[in-house]
Amino acid sequence: MDFDFLLEPMNISRLLFEELRDKNISPRGIRLLGKTNLLERYVDLLVRNFENFSEILIASNEKLMEVMESEAMLAFFREEIYNLKEKVNLGKGL
Repeated sequence: MDFDFLLEPMNISRLLFEELRDKNISPRGIRLLGKTNLLERYVDLLVRNFENFSEILIASNEKLMEVMESEAMLAFFREEIYNLKEKVNLGKGL
């Protein structure tokens, strides 16, 4: 490894992170779901069962039922997501 090699940001990124810095990063949803009134247990289950936040948002009721375990909890989740979207649309701080 020479000095010129270290001048390239891509090379430093590859050395530090063992991958390219241009790799797409998708939010998992932990912080956003933490802004809701969902129990931490359900937030953890959602994050574990879906690859990213977008998948959580577009998941079918059947897939969500596997995580939420009851119709009431699923309805509560949908309401919390709706409220979160409203806050974002109105420009209120999260």
